[in-house]
Amino acid sequence: TICEDLNPTNCATVTETVTVEEAPITAAPDVVTGIESATGGVAVINALTGDTLNGVAVTADVVSIAPVAGFVVPEGLTLNADGTVDVAPGTPAGTYVIEYEICEILNPTNCAVSTVTVTVDAPVVVEEPTALLSGVVYFDTNGNNLPDSNETLFAGWTVEVTDNQGDVVAELVTDEDGFYSTDLPSGNFNVAFINPVNGAVYSSSDIVLDASASPSNSTDPVEVVVNLPIDPSGVVYDAITRQPVAGTQLTFVDSNNQPLPPICFIDPLQQNQTTAANGFYRFDIVPGADVSCPVGQTDYRIIYDAPSSHLDTNSTIIGAQPGFLTTNAGTGPLLVAPSEDAPQVGEDTTHYFGFTLGQGSRDVINNHIPLDPITLSRSPIDVVKTTPSQDVNFGDIVPYTITVTNTEDLTRLDLDIIDFTPPGFKYIEDTSRLDGVAVEPSILGRELALNDLTLAAN
Repeated sequence: TICEDLNPTNCATVTETVTVEEAPITAAPDVVTGIESATGGVAVINALTGDTLNGVAVTADVVSIAPVAGFVVPEGLTLNADGTVDVAPGTPAGTYVIEYEICEILNPTNCAVSTVTVTVDAPVVVEEPTALLSGVVYFDTNGNNLPDSNETLFAGWTVEVTDNQGDVVAELVTDEDGFYSTDLPSGNFNVAFINPVNGAVYSSSDIVLDASASPSNSTDPVEVVVNLPIDPSGVVYDAITRQPVAGTQLTFVDSNNQPLPPICFIDPLQQNQTTAANGFYRFDIVPGADVSCPVGQTDYRIIYDAPSSHLDTNSTIIGAQPGFLTTNAGTGPLLVAPSEDAPQVGEDTTHYFGFTLGQGSRDVINNHIPLDPITLSRSPIDVVKTTPSQDVNFGDIVPYTITVTNTEDLTRLDLDIIDFTPPGFKYIEDTSRLDGVAVEPSILGRELALNDLTLAAN
């Protein structure tokens, strides 16, 4: 209303309309990269950055921010009221988009929509330096712990590597040259060599791998060579053909003929092991592994069950050494015979069934055991008893000779010669000779006996 000052009642009325418009509001897209999946991050970006109201950068004091209605924020991400975005640790790697809306607090309907993009990267794997474990599985013929050119290499053997918790970290199979290799991190490990025929561990060794020992200017891993020799204690073989015998079950017993508990071996499967085509056998006892496993020097024996093709009794052609082989502490294995193979005709056939072993005793190898074939048929032994005396009187001395002849081309073992003195005759002490050497027979009534004799072939 306006009125004239001179005539105050002279007035007029009119209406003026003023329109207050909303200030321009904009929301710009935001992008952040390089967020690590493992660690995540707090306030990795602020979605309000680049957003304006009436040309002025906005803050949480003048605008509100929230996901667009109906939009679900990806799991692991959080859009905060101040516009910041958090990424939870362990969020899977990937690219995530949040659709958001900002609205003017003074004018809540004055809004703008945009996006914030977050890229989460996979954890950076820092490869630890590794060491190369390698070696050869072989038959250590000469006991020098080195694979020589003339020694047998074992292909197809399993090499099992376990850590100090007993978990298997590598299982390898040797190639045609007996070789194996694998990369491992630093740590303490056990390397075991397993016979593929019977599954028994035939040798093992504790090792330490230190990958950091590699020179700083080298990209090659440290190499640790473990050539564990496989030293089967011997070969079971045919006493006639001199070929290995498969299918022989061998048992290790104590002085009371009781089998040693399986826990006393480096591998329980060594007890009652059965030979393969190569005839190999091996016993590795661990003194003190259990209360039932003697620690001190103890007498043991090998007994066996031969396959149906051979006799269970000790060979009557190739005899074993009597008593027990004592193996004191020392370095390197004790070779009973010089060769790792079954002895051929004319070669050394020395072997034992009895052993005295204790903690620290040397390994016994090349103790080859002969078996007689079931088809072995022995020829008769010729026995002739003669005397030069034809007529004698009471009280006369009567000399006589017993001649025993082996008619075979094979040795005869464990023979007993038993002479029956005629009624009315009496043996005169200290008059007996065996091949010209004085020897006294055992006497039981009229029986005179010379026991445990050996006759060579023919």
